[in-house]
Amino acid sequence: MGAKTWMVFASLVETCELNRADPWAYFRWLFKKSEDRTSLKSHQELMPWKCPVGRR
Repeated sequence: MGAKTWMVFASLVETCELNRADPWAYFRWLFKKSEDRTSLKSHQELMPWKCPVGRR
């Protein structure tokens, strides 16, 4: 279980890097956005390239 969790986390960090988004800013935005589940229409809205904060 730990290896799969790390794989997902590392994949998201690398995706942030490839999309020039700061990983820490992305995760803060992600957790804040996921608190309000009513505004989410799909998981696509939570991808790193949709993150409006922490751009490089």
